[in-house]
Amino acid sequence: MTTSGSTTTQTTWGNAGGGTGGGVSSRWAPVVYQGGVATTTKRAVPDVSALADPADGYPIYFQDDSQSASPVPGLVGGTSGAAPTWAAAIVQANAGTACQAGGQVGFLNNALYKAARSSYPTNFWDVTSGDNSVYATGYTAAAGYDEVTGLGSPKEAGLTTALCAAKGTAATGASTFHPLSSPKRLLDTRNGTGWGLSSVPTKKPLVAGGTAPVKIEGAGGIPSSGVTAVVLNLTVTGTTGAGSLIAWADGTAKPSTSNLNWTGASQTIAASATVKVAGDGVVDLYTSSTTHLIADVQGYYTSDTTGSKYTALAPARLLDTRSKVGISTTSKISNAVISLKVRGHGGVPTAATSAVLNLTATQTVGGGYLEAYPEGATRPTASNVNWSATGTTIPNLVVVPIGSDGNVSIYVHGTSHVIADVSGYFSTSGSAFDTVTPLRLLDTRQTTALGAGKTLAVQISGRDAIPSTGVKAVVLTVTVTGTTGSGYLSAWADGGSRPTASNLNWVQGKTIANQVIVPVGSDGEVDFYASSTTHVIADVAGYIG
Repeated sequence: MTTSGSTTTQTTWGNAGGGTGGGVSSRWAPVVYQGGVATTTKRAVPDVSALADPADGYPIYFQDDSQSASPVPGLVGGTSGAAPTWAAAIVQANAGTACQAGGQVGFLNNALYKAARSSYPTNFWDVTSGDNSVYATGYTAAAGYDEVTGLGSPKEAGLTTALCAAKGTAATGASTFHPLSSPKRLLDTRNGTGWGLSSVPTKKPLVAGGTAPVKIEGAGGIPSSGVTAVVLNLTVTGTTGAGSLIAWADGTAKPSTSNLNWTGASQTIAASATVKVAGDGVVDLYTSSTTHLIADVQGYYTSDTTGSKYTALAPARLLDTRSKVGISTTSKISNAVISLKVRGHGGVPTAATSAVLNLTATQTVGGGYLEAYPEGATRPTASNVNWSATGTTIPNLVVVPIGSDGNVSIYVHGTSHVIADVSGYFSTSGSAFDTVTPLRLLDTRQTTALGAGKTLAVQISGRDAIPSTGVKAVVLTVTVTGTTGSGYLSAWADGGSRPTASNLNWVQGKTIANQVIVPVGSDGEVDFYASSTTHVIADVAGYIG
């Protein structure tokens, strides 16, 4: 700012005498808080910048006894000027009334990127000219984040407001469910939806080892507070190799679990996940290999009684186009809508408002997808099941509101047989949901594979903050890997009869994950049956009780 109050253009410091640093690490992995802002394969620096040119730097008085017996005026630049500028800005923020009321800034790196995501460049001067190619080829400043000036220099008033905003508190306790009438897309790295800075979106994929923070509270019709968990449909597309995805509450340790797995390049595959929401209203999505990522919200849980409650059912098959179940044909469905009767079928009562369906596409031709939505409603733009090749068998769990006529519509884009199994429903009666920290309850890779035609009982009650009694159902991500042939897996309450419905379906050599909401037996156990030999993994996200 000049003495007259006008602003001057800021440019990168770089001349024959020196210049700013910046670049991409060859060693350190990407950090969570930079996800979608710095889309590099390793940690990028700097995070921020400030005035640093020694020729135009900070006027100070200094004393050098060899030159003068009293202080003399001078200029200082570089890190010696920029770092104290940022230190002073944060000290002033912490001392202000907003931070005194809402809590101090805390971990600065994370706070800066959150501020930038919400209202960029309101809180920063975005430096867009110049480069740091002083002694070697470097980087060029550009709109948004760059490896020369980071997010830019501080606009202190606006930045202080953002940094000192009230810190949220994670909602906890028994929760009820609120379905969305139509899925809302919160993240799509292909077109910049929810990806990058608020005014400078990016269309780059999520890099291997990178994390995408996704704002949940206050987005897509979700309340700005009180949300305990969110039900997301997660899709990877344009994969570059085999990988896995992990979803968890922002600000907590990344768990050693997974929600979605894929086995090669150029795949499109989806899985639903129930994810605990952090106090800041954000969930994190990590991928082990580079891929584009889509997140659609189907509904959410709140820590009150305003939503609906869950009732588990013995899984029942409502639709199978291969054998005229729920439909009058045995032909594959091509680019058409199936009307599926739900209320009054498979144990779903007339009072049910939403159904939990396991949808499976099988014997596919080419690529395609399925979309489930309440009959009579406008077909959404978000998909539930995706496939990218002929001969695919792929399932996904869907929580879908039921139309006023008691039906659900399933749109088939492409050509495929379709299976729909119901495993429960939401209504005003039933039981509430509680989240837990994600934990791996089963991994047969540590023991021995589940053999063809065999059943394995797994203890649920009493593990990972799950009560030892009173648990009616459990929310799991179940994964099969090391598959030896085509097959399917069924899950049910221990002590009950094995259902004819399935939860996972696969072809040889595939690693497939699917969310499962399965009743728990009176002994606290659930059973897994595999029709062909495979390893089975089960990760818990919460329980109904």
